[in-house]
Amino acid sequence: MKLYELSQRYQQALDLIESADEDFAEEQWDILIELEGAFNDKVENVGKFVKSLEADIAAIRAERQRLAAREKTLGRKVSWLKAYLLHALRSSGKEKVKGHVLTVSLRKAPISCEVLNADEVPAEFKREVVEVKVDRNGIIAHFKTTGELLPGVRMVTDKQTISIR
Repeated sequence: MKLYELSQRYQQALDLIESADEDFAEEQWDILIELEGAFNDKVENVGKFVKSLEADIAAIRAERQRLAAREKTLGRKVSWLKAYLLHALRSSGKEKVKGHVLTVSLRKAPISCEVLNADEVPAEFKREVVEVKVDRNGIIAHFKTTGELLPGVRMVTDKQTISIR
């Protein structure tokens, strides 16, 4: 049985108990206890599945960080090797070296621009970039200390989260 079905049946059984005028028979209590046990087991199993998925997320995050560090290391190695080849070709006075598999050659780089003093650059070549971000944590801290509700925000206090330990 699915968790939502167990939840519904358990609630129906509790509602039946609350509305009953007389004492329940032993088998009715047994059904309620059985439903509660099945419900608790299902909730625990779903909780275990959540913990497993959280562990997978943590492992993926760690692997992503490891791969990003590896990518950065390989990128630096490629840059160093290219600089090494550039220096070697310039030092030898050669423009091109043909091999069996590939050719390494010097080529003219595309035009680039290096800004020496941004204040001297004409305004038509400047862009103003403005990014406004709301400090939600600051708003929450302000609300907790003063109780003041700032305009333009709504404090959500009725949400519940699941804690799995």
